[in-house]
Amino acid sequence: MPILNALSPLVPLLLLLLLLLLCIPTSGFGSMGPISAAFGEHGFFCAIDAGGEQNVICWGKNSSSSPTPSASFSNIPPMAALSGGNGFLCGILANTSQAYCWSLVASGINLVPSVFRNTAYSHVAAGKNHVCAIRGSYYSDNDSGTIDCWVISGRPNNSLASVENSNFVDQSINSLVFRKVVSGEGFSCGGIREGGIVCWGPNASKLGVSGVSENFKALASGRGSVCGISGVSGEVTCWGDNDTSGAPPIGTRFIALSAGASHFCGIREDTHEVGCWGSFNSSLVPKGPGFMAIASSDFTTCGIREDDLVLACWFANLSSPPDSDPPLQLCSPGLCTPGPCDEGSLLIMQASSMSQI
Repeated sequence: MPILNALSPLVPLLLLLLLLLLCIPTSGFGSMGPISAAFGEHGFFCAIDAGGEQNVICWGKNSSSSPTPSASFSNIPPMAALSGGNGFLCGILANTSQAYCWSLVASGINLVPSVFRNTAYSHVAAGKNHVCAIRGSYYSDNDSGTIDCWVISGRPNNSLASVENSNFVDQSINSLVFRKVVSGEGFSCGGIREGGIVCWGPNASKLGVSGVSENFKALASGRGSVCGISGVSGEVTCWGDNDTSGAPPIGTRFIALSAGASHFCGIREDTHEVGCWGSFNSSLVPKGPGFMAIASSDFTTCGIREDDLVLACWFANLSSPPDSDPPLQLCSPGLCTPGPCDEGSLLIMQASSMSQI
């Protein structure tokens, strides 16, 4: 095992990486996982170190040569899971299951409204400028609960602030119990414990999600669309703006999903290769060995390769390499199981095993 032997000195820096969602569940716009991305002008990637302390490692433009996290992210507490929005990231605190949100310009300031800061959550999903979270402990066997939502909006000085907002307070979902949630631009969608999907928010009606009773293994949301992997067929169904996000392939089974601003990518069940649809350049999608997990920002996708377990990134449309390559320590010889990670205690898992919704 020459690859793993070469990586053994990096064990304290191993990442709790997965998709998806992601993770993941899935990972991408509005999804939760151990690797996620903030979008927009002040975008950046973050991932959770699985060396035992669950510290967060973040990187932005031209940081691949830096062996340590940027000083801009030095105040981020240990996390159990992450989800990215427009210029900000949210996570579930590793020791309390409480929500914590931060931005590039103020990583030490919690952008969660004070009324929600003492509440434990099992799931969090950041959309463009709002966040929804499912009540309950992240480490509990009972992974379902009711929903809380809040808005994170910009200020004139480029900083961000959080507020409660009635746009995402929907009386029709107050009594529902959710297992998973994803968020996009002006909407959130969730998988109900009893089965099916519902969506809410000012832009939810544009998705056309109505009367959906089928169970889905995973969900991922773009800015104006949402896709899910059928729990029966393994195929992908999408709702919303197919003009920009495209139609998913027919007859292909997937085990994980990731969403950018106007494209989706998934890991195929048969070959574990990446398949994408929407606005993307097919020549840029890696060919050959499959992937264990993927995550996306607006126009960049990153994944863990199966052959060497290294995190690789590529653009959706541009021909040049991404200028936000991950730091060199982001190589992973395995994935940490859900729950607190003991140093060196790792288990390689299929992406699908953590993608049930």
